[in-house]
Amino acid sequence: MTTDHGFEPAVHVVGAVTATDREYAVGKLRHVVRTCPGPVRFARLELRQERDPARARPSVAKATVDADGRVLRAHVAASTMHEAADLLEGRLRRVVDRALHHDRDAHLRHRDPVAWQHGDPPARRPAHHPRPVDEREVVVRKSYGLAAQSIDEAVDDLERLDHDFFLFRDVTDAVDCVVHRAAGGYELWCAGPVPDEVIAAPVRVRRDPVPVGSVAEATALLDASDAPFVFFVDPGSGRGCVCYRRYDGHYGLVVGADAPTPA
Repeated sequence: MTTDHGFEPAVHVVGAVTATDREYAVGKLRHVVRTCPGPVRFARLELRQERDPARARPSVAKATVDADGRVLRAHVAASTMHEAADLLEGRLRRVVDRALHHDRDAHLRHRDPVAWQHGDPPARRPAHHPRPVDEREVVVRKSYGLAAQSIDEAVDDLERLDHDFFLFRDVTDAVDCVVHRAAGGYELWCAGPVPDEVIAAPVRVRRDPVPVGSVAEATALLDASDAPFVFFVDPGSGRGCVCYRRYDGHYGLVVGADAPTPA
């Protein structure tokens, strides 16, 4: 399969997807495929229009591209299929760009020296300042995930940004999740049903329920353990949040980009 103008991906359609939307999405995928590194052996596009009227983003688009043996994936959801095709093009372009510049960006990645054998040294983290508990404050920031994304995309962002954990909203069921490094790969914890999607990264899923409580209760859990962070659900908004130890000795609180700040 080549990347010329005659390129045709395999297309799978579920639900009420119009021929116009299908053609538009295929065109968007063709544009990205022409920029892929190496010959494209296979490409698949899935367009799914969910029937549930309660879904805020019922139009789902997925793409899988085999670029000379390197599998590139993107997965988005939007309010309309036209918008989903635009988002898919943008996200897949970023995936392709990271593949093209993998060697240049390798120094940004934090790798476990045992789990990863790619020559990337583990990042050296500064020691935490031993600030007394009664002097600690909560510093709030919004999550870095600007849109819903797949689990593989969240893992990729965690590595690209060199973070120890990554809070995101999964694109499949709009569930708040956190992914973090663990022995042999990564661990995923979801504040709701675990998304039903194929995961390429070595991700282990936690099945125990996420605790529900206030920020004060989360910081108390953090103080009572050696854990680097606590994932919890704010009872007011029902959204997942992360409370973690900052290197200056204070607490950090990460909430979704579109979620209210919990009390």
